[in-house]
Amino acid sequence: MCCSENYFERFITILKILLIATLFSSCVEDEKDNIIEEKSIFELISNDSQFSTLVTFLEKIEMTEMLDENGDFTLLAPTNQAFESFFISNKITFEEFLKTPELSDTILYHLLPTKVEAYDFFEKDIITQTGESIFVRFYNYESTYINGNAKLIGRNTLANNGYIHTIDYVLIPPSLTLKQLLERHSSAETPEFTYLLEALERTDLFKEIEKSGFYSLHAPTDKAFEKMFKELNINNLDEFESYLGYPLKELLLVQISFYRRNFFINFDKNIYKNMLTKNGVVNGGNEFYIPYDF
Repeated sequence: MCCSENYFERFITILKILLIATLFSSCVEDEKDNIIEEKSIFELISNDSQFSTLVTFLEKIEMTEMLDENGDFTLLAPTNQAFESFFISNKITFEEFLKTPELSDTILYHLLPTKVEAYDFFEKDIITQTGESIFVRFYNYESTYINGNAKLIGRNTLANNGYIHTIDYVLIPPSLTLKQLLERHSSAETPEFTYLLEALERTDLFKEIEKSGFYSLHAPTDKAFEKMFKELNINNLDEFESYLGYPLKELLLVQISFYRRNFFINFDKNIYKNMLTKNGVVNGGNEFYIPYDF
């Protein structure tokens, strides 16, 4: 009996010690969370050699003072390697990019005029300093891409005036609308999206899309239309609409979704991926998206 009582008392003592240790640990973590970083965004990247190229461009467009002052900012910071990959892909040198008229808009496109933590990318409309949106594609927390090709490789570096998120490629602000992008493809040497462009125009959907909002468009290619025509033994959009038995506009509306950052249809099968525009993102494939209940 005596041994049992001693064992029980020891067990209670151990539990008390563990409880005190847990409470102490929580207090320490709370203190860590409440620590305010004393350095500004610009001070932090200036003292980090992997951002020396970005610092040079910020100095060139005279943005250093703003990122050194009090405020609420978020910087999507390309590393030196990110710029190097960008230069190679676009066949341009550091010196040439430094002199390009697009330098200012390109760098400002990486700056958000508010504090945004990594998790908040999926809950807010992300508008940059240029007034343009960015598109965030979320696979999982470790695989998050911005505008389809810039991977988030560092998150939530806290400064006294905002956050820094590190990315592995340079973001380019979109220059075309959804309509202009499709028009450019349809008039290319090898035309694409000609049927889709005609269908969107004849149903007046472009007028609705151009008004406001940000859209995700699943863009059936010409091959998708021709495949459908062949299967239905028809020749054009007029016959297609007659066969459907309901307005063509209804089928097209299924291909368009109001913007959601993690929204893609048949992503792996898309031939044209993550084509960002001023008012949406386009992903093109050789098939229509038709829901089971349509």
